[in-house]
Amino acid sequence: MESLSTHGLEMTHPAIQLTQDGSLSPCPFPECTQNHPLGLDMGNSSTVARNVQIGARVIVSNKEKTMKKQSGFTLIELLLVLAIIGIISAIAIPALLGQRERAKAKAVQANVNSVAGECARVNDQAKEAGAVLDASTVVTTVLALSNYTLPNAKNPYNGGEVAYATTGTTTGQTVLAGGTVTDSATGGTVSAVTITGYYMNGGTAASLQKVVALD
Repeated sequence: MESLSTHGLEMTHPAIQLTQDGSLSPCPFPECTQNHPLGLDMGNSSTVARNVQIGARVIVSNKEKTMKKQSGFTLIELLLVLAIIGIISAIAIPALLGQRERAKAKAVQANVNSVAGECARVNDQAKEAGAVLDASTVVTTVLALSNYTLPNAKNPYNGGEVAYATTGTTTGQTVLAGGTVTDSATGGTVSAVTITGYYMNGGTAASLQKVVALD
């Protein structure tokens, strides 16, 4: 008994034999005009057709059973997915928030360094022109520059607030104060600008300070 695979169907019938010489035999179906490499017993064509119909019904039945067996996710699978998402969120969200806080703290530190350099530049420029500026004048001159006023300079923690000021302890602000400091080398006092930056560190208020001596 040989297997016949034609018209998308698979079936077996004793009347179907592969030819010895591999010649093509006409298909027994009236609708089909193709020849197949099968030696069909044309006298049993009605039997062949009947078996093909039976085979078709079997294939359709198998497909229906396969479709019935296919189903969606089970409750356990859904709970497992939700648990994985929860674990990832518990790890990723705090890390993301911590990274944003560190970025803001670094922005405050950058502001402190930037304005310290600008204070030194303004003082040096005035000295080259033969003028002597006290610390308060240096602070006023620097904070009048466009790079240190809104909207060019924004508070890293609140974009609607100024990044630089002369008083206060607002988180994210860099505060400049003109005054004097003691020179550790000579013991005398020199004019200086004290710069303090306020930021958050692990949820706790913190600050960093830098002093620019105007000698």
